[in-house]
Amino acid sequence: DERGGNMMGSDQLAASMARTGGMQPPNPMAQMQAGGAVAQGGPTAQEIVDYARYIGIDPIADVNLLWIAEEALCASLPEGWTEHHDAAGNVFYYNTITGVSSWEHPLDEYYRSLFLKLKKILIDNRAAYKVNDAAVAIQCGIRCHYARVSFRRLLGKKRLDDASTDIQAVYRGHLVRLKVREESIRQWEELEKFSATRLQATYRAHLTRRGISKKREEWKREWRRRAACKLQGVWRGHVGRKIAREEEMYQALELDEYAVTKLQSTYRGHRGRIKFRARKKQLAIDRILAAAAKLQAVYRGHLARMEANAERELQMAEIEFEAALRLQATMRGHWGRQLARLRRRTYLATKLQSVYRGHIGRLDVMVLRRFLAATKLQSTYRGHVSRRFMVHHRQVVAIIRLHEWEQACSLKLQSVWRGHAARKRAAAPRGG
Repeated sequence: DERGGNMMGSDQLAASMARTGGMQPPNPMAQMQAGGAVAQGGPTAQEIVDYARYIGIDPIADVNLLWIAEEALCASLPEGWTEHHDAAGNVFYYNTITGVSSWEHPLDEYYRSLFLKLKKILIDNRAAYKVNDAAVAIQCGIRCHYARVSFRRLLGKKRLDDASTDIQAVYRGHLVRLKVREESIRQWEELEKFSATRLQATYRAHLTRRGISKKREEWKREWRRRAACKLQGVWRGHVGRKIAREEEMYQALELDEYAVTKLQSTYRGHRGRIKFRARKKQLAIDRILAAAAKLQAVYRGHLARMEANAERELQMAEIEFEAALRLQATMRGHWGRQLARLRRRTYLATKLQSVYRGHIGRLDVMVLRRFLAATKLQSTYRGHVSRRFMVHHRQVVAIIRLHEWEQACSLKLQSVWRGHAARKRAAAPRGG
């Protein structure tokens, strides 16, 4: 697990780094894997050549083995190995099982040894080819020798002694050729067997690489298709969001313009309503003031008339009281004069008292009764005047109370009218 490798302790990583020794040359495979070359659809030709030189492959002499470098660049990390970066950004590999870290890719040594093995096999094959060429050259030489012997024999230049030698040489040559042929056949059988096995392995590797290439091409096409679909989706989303933003901007501008117009209209209506309400309120206040002034004038006239009537009643009561006092004085003067006359008569008639005592007694009784009647009359008249004064006083008090009640009623009426006007204004629609 790469996350588990990244979470290893710094002490363990430092210890494993110390076991690897000093710095080594940069690894093209690590650089290309760190740069994402494999993830982008396969390595380039320059990357293959660089990595081939890194593991010891000659791109010119060993061109038929460059597939090893390509396969190495496309290979993934073995199990237990994770990729890390140091503080300077250099790539190194860490084995979470053994705790060993390395600057080289874990598969570099494997592909290097694979190249050396295949190189040795090719060299052995070339040696077998050289042996075969030598055998062919020997056969050519022997055939040329036999041709020359036959030519000499035909020319008759050979002696009979040379015949046995020639026969022996021919037979020996024949045995040598048989041995060489058997050895060549055996080598050729081994070489054909090895070549067949190698050819099969090469063909199988070729089929595998072709299948991998096809899969890679399919993966590339699928990745490109998905990338194109993703790119199209992203672009369409971008265009859609751009159109939506422009539409929202246009709608916002239209909404702002409508809002400004509506706000202006609302504000103008608000100002008009305020002015109308102020004017209406002023007119209502003017009407209320005029009505109050009219009501106050009527009420003041009524109070003036009530006060004039009360004043007149008081004046009449005072006149009647003065008249009663004048009447009482007149009656008292009359009765005083009567008493004076009676006293003069009594004084004059003192001498006649004896004669007229009975008559004078009766007269005294009559005078006393008349005096008592006058006193009773005065008392009755004074009571009548007092009762009339109390009646007038009560009327004045009632008038004053009526005046206070009418004033309270007028204030209550004004308060009720103002409350009614305020409720009517509140109930009126705001847009009106």
